[in-house]
Amino acid sequence: MTMKRIMKGGLLASLLATIPAGAAGPDDAGSVYGSSPPAAMLVYALDPELLAGTVYPLAGRERPYVDPRMAELPRIGGWFGQGRTPNLETLMSVEPELVVAWDNPVFVERMGDTVDILGHELLTLPLGTVTQLPDSLRRLGRAVDREERAETLARYAEDKLAEVRAVRESIPEDERLRVYYAEGPGGLKTDCHQSFHAELVELAGGYNVHRCQQQTIFGRQGVDLEQVLTYDPDVVLAFSRKFHRRVTEGDTAWAMVRAVDEGRVYFIPRTPFSWFDRPPSFMRLIGLQWLTHTLYPERYPIDLEAEVREFYRLFLDVELSDEDLAGILAGTSAQPLPMHRRAP
Repeated sequence: MTMKRIMKGGLLASLLATIPAGAAGPDDAGSVYGSSPPAAMLVYALDPELLAGTVYPLAGRERPYVDPRMAELPRIGGWFGQGRTPNLETLMSVEPELVVAWDNPVFVERMGDTVDILGHELLTLPLGTVTQLPDSLRRLGRAVDREERAETLARYAEDKLAEVRAVRESIPEDERLRVYYAEGPGGLKTDCHQSFHAELVELAGGYNVHRCQQQTIFGRQGVDLEQVLTYDPDVVLAFSRKFHRRVTEGDTAWAMVRAVDEGRVYFIPRTPFSWFDRPPSFMRLIGLQWLTHTLYPERYPIDLEAEVREFYRLFLDVELSDEDLAGILAGTSAQPLPMHRRAP
């Protein structure tokens, strides 16, 4: 046992001494703690009332689309990102009956024996890839007695994954569009084709131009503009609104990139949570439909607005107005550059 683990145990022991013997935990509402954003969001999709607390403060764009009770829950924090950990005192005070965690070895190792010491039941789920979502939903549904709801969501996921898989398998290798996933305000961070962070590119039938193996769970490998030019992508996906605005409104250097010059730069929707990544949540289901339709509209000719409305209604219990929908999809379609800014 390492010194870090021993110190953690000592801290937990001192905190345990402050909890009255026989203190009752929540019976149903507030009985589950999702220890990372993907885990907490999956619990939320099944039943928001189950959540014992939040793992991060809600952003302004998130609040109109989530249950208002979320803003009143204690902020526990969680095991995610680059070394983040929960507030153990807050975690103990809410006394969840079940802790739901991502089964990634990195996060399991960070949790160590904390959950065992606290005496909570632990459920680990495969949350890294969207293709595992149906299984994770069903397992969580059984654990929290929400099997009917979980089955509804799991079948939706299976149907949409099957639709997209059929499209992907119909695309000849030499017709797959080359895609660069631009992260960060400068667009010069990206993720490998084998990374779960960028998995939707290849699931949608695209070809991720950054070919490599993921070295860290956080990802975001640095590249330079010369490398992007060498990649010669057909499409650029912009995670950052700032970057998207920059390349579509006046950056002459990026105009040398063919996809930018031809107006094929798409902002990834992120309301209330990213449709693509960071965090990798159930929102990837609608993100996969959006991306497949965006890359291959003739092969996947869905009514995107209708699909978005159905998804938000089903997973978030939200009825979108026309104004909501326009805001969510702003910048997600092709925007040709003004002629005076096109590369020669």
